[in-house]
Amino acid sequence: MKSARTLCRLLALASIVLLCATLLAGCEEIFNSLFDTAAPTGVSASDGDFANSIEVTWGAPSLTSSKWKDDSVVGYDVSWNQGPLPNTAFTGSTGYTIKVDPEYRAMSYSVTVQTVLKSGSQGSASDTGFALDTETLTWPDGGSNHPIAGADRWYVTMLQKGFTYSFAFASGMGSVEFCPYKTLDVVHTANAAGMIQTWKCDADGAGNKFFIHVIPSSPGPTSLATSYGPP
Repeated sequence: MKSARTLCRLLALASIVLLCATLLAGCEEIFNSLFDTAAPTGVSASDGDFANSIEVTWGAPSLTSSKWKDDSVVGYDVSWNQGPLPNTAFTGSTGYTIKVDPEYRAMSYSVTVQTVLKSGSQGSASDTGFALDTETLTWPDGGSNHPIAGADRWYVTMLQKGFTYSFAFASGMGSVEFCPYKTLDVVHTANAAGMIQTWKCDADGAGNKFFIHVIPSSPGPTSLATSYGPP
């Protein structure tokens, strides 16, 4: 009986922790809803879908309460940082394209959208996003070779949890980073120095989809040999 009560307490505590995490994750939306701030809804910035841009979309506030009687949306202020410099833009639509210079790819941006009303700016919402120039990496039976010109490269690939993936640079040294698709969060890093390195995939990714960041340590051309094996 005592162990059953302890288990119930632990389950209740876990439920509270999960609820708090959910509330914290959506605190901005909850705040905007509770205080009727006229913030844009559903702000979404693309995560690596485009090489040289971040596509930002959102929905218009409803302005149905008496608080906004006789008021209307004029447009939206969009703000973000590119490197050390703050950037702002005004748009009358519910979407905006942020152009990203090549040196600022693979960097997470915080993008804020603020509604501009006839009565002034009221409420904002934000999301993070990034631009990424990728190629597709496949795993054919017998392995394959991927030429690399010396600069780092990003790939999109499918990996299956429990399978072993092997890779090696033909010359020189370098490293390989694995990130779940739509994120820049590294879940595994391996150094490949002219010898075969392996990783038994222990992450699910996003539907088994991953970004792979290949970083050669020398500027000269090389190639990355890849292969896989079942569990």
